[in-house]
Amino acid sequence: MLSLLGQQVNQRVLVSLPSILGKSEPLECDLVACEASGLWLSGPDLTKQVGPGHSHEAPIPVFVPYSQVAFLYAVVVRRPTGPPGGQAADPPAGHAHSPAKPHSPKRNARTKRR
Repeated sequence: MLSLLGQQVNQRVLVSLPSILGKSEPLECDLVACEASGLWLSGPDLTKQVGPGHSHEAPIPVFVPYSQVAFLYAVVVRRPTGPPGGQAADPPAGHAHSPAKPHSPKRNARTKRR
C-alpha cells in the first residue's frame, strides 16, 4: 500500500478524517509523506481545522495515523491534449501533411482485363 501512496506524494488528495475533524466531508490537502503508521498531510484548511489560532502563514504538515483516515482519493488533474478550443494545430513549417491517397481496390486475379 505504501508504494501506491508513495506515487501520490506532493500531489493533491481528498481525505476524510471524521474522528479528527468531526465531519465526514473530504478535505483537499497535499500528501507530504507516507510512513508505515500514517500520512503527513498539509493544507491551509487542515491547519485551520486541527490547529485553530495557528499564526504561521504557510500550512504546517500534520501527521495522521491510518486508523483516523476514513478514505483518501488522489485528485487527478487532466491536462488538455490539444490546443484550446478543440481545433487541430497547424503542422510545423516544412512538415505539411498531405491528404491520404484514396484506396484503389485491387483487381481480382480471376477477372479479365477488357
